[in-house]
Amino acid sequence: MNELKALKMKWPLIDEYVNDFKKLVRLTGYTLRNQETMGFFLEGLPRSIAEAVLIPPVLTTYAALKEKAVQNMQS
Repeated sequence: MNELKALKMKWPLIDEYVNDFKKLVRLTGYTLRNQETMGFFLEGLPRSIAEAVLIPPVLTTYAALKEKAVQNMQS
């Protein structure tokens, strides 16, 4: 749990961050649909990417959050 909360993305390695995040979520017994888990995902992103992801419309699924984060990293 502590590793999941402390996980931070290293610029520009979003794919590595996503893979590590999913692995830690499985190990802790959380699900990717859990709101708290999605909060952990956002907290681990660089501030500029997290802010871009939070621009409306509000995303309600992990898959949508991840996709928007990846898109913002690529642009």
